[in-house]
Amino acid sequence: MSLSELNIGKEGRIVQINADSLMKIRFDGLGIIKGSEIKTLKKGIGIKVYEIKGTHIALRNEDAARILII
Repeated sequence: MSLSELNIGKEGRIVQINADSLMKIRFDGLGIIKGSEIKTLKKGIGIKVYEIKGTHIALRNEDAARILII
């Protein structure tokens, strides 16, 4: 399942990131790396807010769709 499909209040573990190298560097800077736990906090128009490693981040749905979780 992709991160963009994760319902509000649910958690998942990142297993794969399907992105080009520049996007992977951006994700890495945000703490979005394989094995990290991530939780969906809020939903907006075209974005969701997630918590990862104690930090809240907002991602566009099309970017979150590149991140696979279990």
